[in-house]
Amino acid sequence: MRRFVHVALLLIVLASFTVSARAQAQTADPTLLDLISQDKNLSTFRAALKTLNLDSSFSSNSGVSFTVLAPTNAAFKNALSTLGITSTQLFSDKVRLFKLIYGTILPGWMESYVLAAFDGYRVATLLWGQAPMVSVSDGVVSLDSARIGASDQFASNGVLHIIDEVLIPNSEALAMGNREIIFAAGLQKQTKNALQVISGSRTLTTFKDGVNAANGLADLLANKGNSYTIFAPADESFDRALSQINVTTATLVGDVDTITELLRFHIVPFTYNLEVLKTYDNVILGTIINNTGIVINVKSGSVYLSGVVPLTTTDINASNAIVHQMGGVLVPPSLLSFFGLGSTPTAEPTPIPTRRPAVTATPRAPTRAATAIATPAPTRVGPIDIGEETAEPTAIR
Repeated sequence: MRRFVHVALLLIVLASFTVSARAQAQTADPTLLDLISQDKNLSTFRAALKTLNLDSSFSSNSGVSFTVLAPTNAAFKNALSTLGITSTQLFSDKVRLFKLIYGTILPGWMESYVLAAFDGYRVATLLWGQAPMVSVSDGVVSLDSARIGASDQFASNGVLHIIDEVLIPNSEALAMGNREIIFAAGLQKQTKNALQVISGSRTLTTFKDGVNAANGLADLLANKGNSYTIFAPADESFDRALSQINVTTATLVGDVDTITELLRFHIVPFTYNLEVLKTYDNVILGTIINNTGIVINVKSGSVYLSGVVPLTTTDINASNAIVHQMGGVLVPPSLLSFFGLGSTPTAEPTPIPTRRPAVTATPRAPTRAATAIATPAPTRVGPIDIGEETAEPTAIR
């Protein structure tokens, strides 16, 4: 019974996101639930959402965008055969069903051309430890062995891709999923929200001032129903980055559009603690900016963003977020010129560092890769609520 209560708490976190990530979406657009319900080949997936009480999450027009990889009915039938269980057995085990469904949802909005550009990388899902590998062959994008068929079905609250296999969690993801459920319940007991935690920090004053100046971010971080991972540059990181382009902190914070875009790129729409991040070498975490992601790298047991920016203080827990302080600033492609790191891309998506040749994809918008301004510092681990050859990004040191 206790495990089911924990699952319910985790589902509440997902159900209560409140910030829109896709400016183009109109309230008249279909929701993810609409798209899924209209496709008779997704009736098993639809039934799973209903069983887990996720209808409100997938029908909300005000939530953070998700990327949903929905397996077909045939895919579920094959998965049940592989698992050696019946549909009734799966649907009566909500913990197991939760892990299957959360393993098909990516944080943020990622269209197929973005996923194609992540060829050779893994992408994080909402199930801790479940990060399928992206590959592209003959123009078909796959995650592990699950191929995307019908893709880029846009909704007001996300994007839907249909896959031909269920992404069955491995033993590591199954074990981490149990800890994720317990962790989500623990966050509910925290008394301070993310805005209060950041405001109380003596080393995140620039980030705090930026949040208060930015469009909508203060409300986002104060809402106890939201769930985020926040990578917050320390004051000294901002100081060093800005000193190299002769821009003052006041100037940056006073430029509302720039500070909003910059800080949004440091926010991931789900919670990932240090334990999880240490297993995510070369994994992409989607941000709350459309079609963008942060590359996680792990070197000698330490976590870096974009290969060069270290986490310096980790697992600072709030009721609605995990905050990781970082020794650098991530620059989204749209702000490269502001930071004197080149021109903002307008046609071809900016390729991310990769161990294999980048895939040519149809461009739609400036995307993904973070350019890092790094100021390394030693790592310190804060309180935790649960028991337990590449092309380098440009860095200004």
